Amino acid sequence: MAVGLVQDEADDLRAALAHAPQQPERAEAALEAVLDLWFWWVVYDARDEGRRHLAELLPLCRADSPLTARGMWLAAWLSVASGADEAAELLRHAWPAAVLAGDDATVGRIAHVQGVLALYDGDRDRAAGHFTEAAETIPLLAPGGLSAAVSLAALALTRARDDPSTARRAARRALTLPGIRGDAWACLVARYALALVDHRDGRTGRAWRRGRRILAHLDSRLPAPHGTAAVRQLLADIESGAAGTVLLPTVSGGGTAPQLPALTATGTAGPHS
Repeated sequence: MAVGLVQDEADDLRAALAHAPQQPERAEAALEAVLDLWFWWVVYDARDEGRRHLAELLPLCRADSPLTARGMWLAAWLSVASGADEAAELLRHAWPAAVLAGDDATVGRIAHVQGVLALYDGDRDRAAGHFTEAAETIPLLAPGGLSAAVSLAALALTRARDDPSTARRAARRALTLPGIRGDAWACLVARYALALVDHRDGRTGRAWRRGRRILAHLDSRLPAPHGTAAVRQLLADIESGAAGTVLLPTVSGGGTAPQLPALTATGTAGPHS
């Protein structure tokens, strides 16, 4: 598994990337390696390390390189939690470069990060529009970044409060896309979205069972992927019958995620409802 390989080779990877800025002729190769590790920086909360490598390597690469557009997209995503203005500025530069390169995957992934920024602004309608665009633009099975399934799951989470039917359809569609079974993080986010919609519909027993299945499928030998804390919090809210604040695991790479409004406590919630 890729995560296990990164763990095993972490020291060698860090050493190689540490020397890369002193070898400008190898900057693009090093940048490509950082981009290939996007899931480590994003899904396993190594945001600051990923941002540092990108900040060192991007100035050494050609501005018109497709790798540079991808690098700015990833840097923006990793910057959202700590600097929305910085993230937005990176996206402004990344978007035209991705369009000129005909890189639909990066164009769609830029839209996803724009959706995350909209969530930080509290604008769920705008966020939903961006996530829909991302899901429609990212090609199926596109390597090197988040999949369309993640954007569909993000759409489901964004619409869970005010449009549960749309939310449920988006989450279910995410779980039917090609390659989803091999994308553990996309599965986690999409299944969490379904559990959340069930909880908000009063189907707490089903939501609890979905949440338990998510945790049961995690590999205990690996660090917990981003979003796991949200699943555990949802289960705790269901089991206690308390109103809960639902974290959005669509905002990855560390920092404080935006939150959906707290559920209204009914006094009847519980794992057997």
